[in-house]
This record gives sequence, C-alpha cells and structure tokens, in this order.
Amino acid sequence: MREFNILPRFILVIEYFEKLHDCRKINTGRFTVEEEKLGIKFIGTVKGAKGSCHANHKTGQRFELNCYDSGGLCGFFYHDIFPCLSVMQFGGKYPWWDKDQIEVECPDRYNTVSLRIEKKK
Repeated sequence: MREFNILPRFILVIEYFEKLHDCRKINTGRFTVEEEKLGIKFIGTVKGAKGSCHANHKTGQRFELNCYDSGGLCGFFYHDIFPCLSVMQFGGKYPWWDKDQIEVECPDRYNTVSLRIEKKK
C-alpha cells in the first residue's frame, strides 16, 4: 500500500492564496485601496430620543463607527443600520440620501433614538 503525504500540496495551496490576496491590493501611493476603505470612519450623533433607551443612549452622544466597529452603539441599532453603513463605507449612495450623511432611527418604535451619521473629515 502506498503512503500519501498531503502536507506539501496543502502548503502550495496556502502560498497560492496568499499571492492571490496580495495581487488584489492596488497601491495608490499612500495606502492600498483595501487599507483606505477600512480606514473610513463615521461619526454618529444622537439627535433625539423618545421614551427610555434600553442602551442608555442620550441626545448629543457621539459614536465613531464604521463597518468593522460599532463604536459602542447598541447592537440592535447597529445591526439595523449596517446595510446603510456598508453602502457609505464603500462609496455607494441611495437616491434619497446626501452622500456623506444619513439620518436613521432605532428599530425600537416605543423608545426611538434618532441618529445622524456623517463621514468623518
């Protein structure tokens, strides 16, 4: 019976994927495109609150957030706004938005918190 050693093939596959990943990074001079997109941050400012927020968010409170960091925002709220953040994070825009700013509301209709999210300058 012949012995079969899979380790050398496995190492080749890993090396192939590492090279493939490096090829997708495009150098723009300062940062790679990948690093530039990850670096975009937004400032979320609580504009109003109706009722009693269970996460204790108060009017005027600010959060620094993006697609990779909720910045202390309530998990339910973050989950609800994540699709909007990802559109803004990667340069998209819905027709009814200003490109660098949106206003969203908490999914809790009885204790609604409204939040303005702006691209950090």
